[in-house]
Amino acid sequence: MKKYKNLIASIAIVVVFIIIMAIIYKNYREESYILHNKIKEWEEKNFLANRISSLKEEYGKVRGYLLSDFFRLKKIIDRAALKYNINIDLLKPSSKIEEDNFYLVEIELKLSGSYKGLLSFIKEIESYPAIGFRRLRIGWSKEKGNVLETKVKLVGLIKI
Repeated sequence: MKKYKNLIASIAIVVVFIIIMAIIYKNYREESYILHNKIKEWEEKNFLANRISSLKEEYGKVRGYLLSDFFRLKKIIDRAALKYNINIDLLKPSSKIEEDNFYLVEIELKLSGSYKGLLSFIKEIESYPAIGFRRLRIGWSKEKGNVLETKVKLVGLIKI
C-alpha cells in the first residue's frame, strides 16, 4: 500500500495540476476573446474617428470655396463683365435648392459682347470653384448687328 500511496499522491497532484491548468486556460481563452473583441471595436472606432476627421477637413476646404451670399455671386459676375466689356442684358435667379450645408442657386444670364471678351468672361467665371456653367448658348445678335449674344445658365454654391 505504501508503494501505491506515492503513486496515488503523484496522480492526485497531476490531476489537480491538470484541473488548475484547464481552469487557467479557460479563463485565459475567455479573456483573450474579450480582449480580441475590444481590440476590434477600438480599431473600428479609430477608423471611424479618422474618417470623421478627414471628412471635417474636406468639409472645411469645401466650405472655404462656398460663396458667402447671392450678392457675392452677383458681384463676381459684374466684375468679370466690367473687366471684359460684356453687357449683361439679363441676370435673374431662376431657382434655389437648399441642401444640408449650402444653397444651389441657378442664374439665367443673357450677355452680349465681343468673342474674345465672352471667352475671357467664361474663363474667369469658371475659375471660381463654387460657380459652374450648366448651359451655354452662343450666337450672333440679330438686333445688335455684329455682336455675339450668349445665353448662360450658371450654378453657384452659397453658404447657409
